Parts: sequence; structure tokens; C-alpha cells
Amino acid sequence: RHGVFSELVPKDFHARLDPIEQTTLCRLAHLPDGHDIFGDSSAMAVPLGGHADGHFGVLFHQQEVPLLYASDTQWVCEALSPDKRPRLLPRLISDSYKDVARSSDQVELFRNAGGTVLLCHDDAASAFDFAQGAKL
Repeated sequence: RHGVFSELVPKDFHARLDPIEQTTLCRLAHLPDGHDIFGDSSAMAVPLGGHADGHFGVLFHQQEVPLLYASDTQWVCEALSPDKRPRLLPRLISDSYKDVARSSDQVELFRNAGGTVLLCHDDAASAFDFAQGAKL
């Protein structure tokens, strides 16, 4: 009902957590300040509020072309543009529609500056897709 199966969460789950907010905060170009997930600048947790409380994307900014996995900021990359954003559904299901719009603006700015953006529901082909029939 809520998307979490408590029987699958270990009893000591909270004791095993390292809050992202307690990691080093770093300035990022075209995005909100991010938290250094591993302490080596390879992956940054970027706050992208709106979808859910505490929602964030992951930036791999040391790539030749920086890659932002913006998760659920929007469903498809076309919807990052203000004139193509859905209006009704996000207002009904988002934690904060105002923050959805702000996060979408930030991700769109990053993309327009030359970064690559991936969203978890977007089925558009990308360079990060497995080849047809590829095996893990």
C-alpha cells in the first residue's frame, strides 16, 4: 500500500544508515550543492525536492560529459521544459508541486549547459542502455 514492505527491512536498519546530509557538501555547476556520497567526489547526491520528501538525484560529474541520474524529477526528459510539463497529475501525487517545478528547472539548466540527464521512467534510448540481448 505504501511501497515499503516492512518485513523486508532489517530490524537494525536505522542503526546501519549513514545520512547523506552528514557527508561533505560540495558546490556544483548548474545544480544545488551536492553531498559527496563516497567521500571521493565520484558521486554526488543532489537535492531535487518535490517528488517526495528528501528526494535526490545522483551526479557523476567526473565523467567526460557529466551525468545526472535525476530519478523521478519528471517522468520523461521532454517534461523538463516548462512548456511541456504535465500540470494536474504532479499536483495530485507530488510532495510539493512548487518544488517539482524548481527541480525540473535546475535539471533543465544542467542539461542545457551540456550535461546528460537520465530519468528512471524515461524509455528513450540512451548510451547507458544495455545492448539488445545483453546479459548481466
